[in-house]
Amino acid sequence: EVLRSRQKYEDIPQWMKMYAESSIDTHEFFKFDRFEYKDLDDWQKMLLKLYREDLRKVIRYYEDYRASLLREIMERTKKEGEQVSSDMEIANRHTVCHDQ
Repeated sequence: EVLRSRQKYEDIPQWMKMYAESSIDTHEFFKFDRFEYKDLDDWQKMLLKLYREDLRKVIRYYEDYRASLLREIMERTKKEGEQVSSDMEIANRHTVCHDQ
């Protein structure tokens, strides 16, 4: 599926990729009324593919970031758990010494 997705992405002409990344101000240079419906429909599908690919990249970025945060939380929780356990052992020893 990934290979198929890449092939579809690579089928998109370079000019379309540049158009998708360009400022809206430059879009007025295209005179869409001069093109046939089939061409416009194909280009719309290409743009949709590009936008979906961009969305996947954003999602992957945030998922990686979220996973990193979760790892950090787990490590800190583990360290704090070890610290709490160590503190409890010290407190228990202290209590045992005073009880005798």
